[in-house]
Amino acid sequence: MAALAAFFFALVSVNAAPCSVGLTAVPTTIDFGLSNFGATSAYQYVTFTNTGTCPETLNSIDITGDTYSSFSQNSGCAVSSTLNAGQSCTVGFQFTPQGNIDGVTDFSSTYTFNFSSSGPIEIDLNGSGRNDNSAALLALINNKDDSSGCDATASTGAAGGKSFGPAALGLVVIMGLVLGAVAIRRGTRKRG
Repeated sequence: MAALAAFFFALVSVNAAPCSVGLTAVPTTIDFGLSNFGATSAYQYVTFTNTGTCPETLNSIDITGDTYSSFSQNSGCAVSSTLNAGQSCTVGFQFTPQGNIDGVTDFSSTYTFNFSSSGPIEIDLNGSGRNDNSAALLALINNKDDSSGCDATASTGAAGGKSFGPAALGLVVIMGLVLGAVAIRRGTRKRG
């Protein structure tokens, strides 16, 4: 009787159809746009779905890119977890640009999700960071020192009833040059 059961088991195993491999990730690229240095973005999500019949186990996640530390992920798809046919998991990514230089800095990183059957799937992350000096600029234009509350009226001229000190005028010129350079850079990047 045991021999007969083994025979039927072997017969069923030989005739069983092999499983099919299929895994999708949507989207595969996220652009976080422009953020201030140190400001954390809202989560943006990538959903992995097993569209095949083979089970998919997430074996590892590799992170590459010189500026990878400005990106983070939640554990929506944990390493060693398995997606059976039709199942999905979702990973949330955030962007916190690190830096303190003037102007705009570009950041990028690639997260590679290594699955058991489908292999690696890459998610590309991009964003830009800037140093937001607008509060300091407004304080100087209004001739106020935010840290002490002192009135900094070394008047060199008046406009609209406000006096502008030499430092305020210099900063306005510098900020105009920086903003002009950023606009030119963005214009050439779009054409290139």
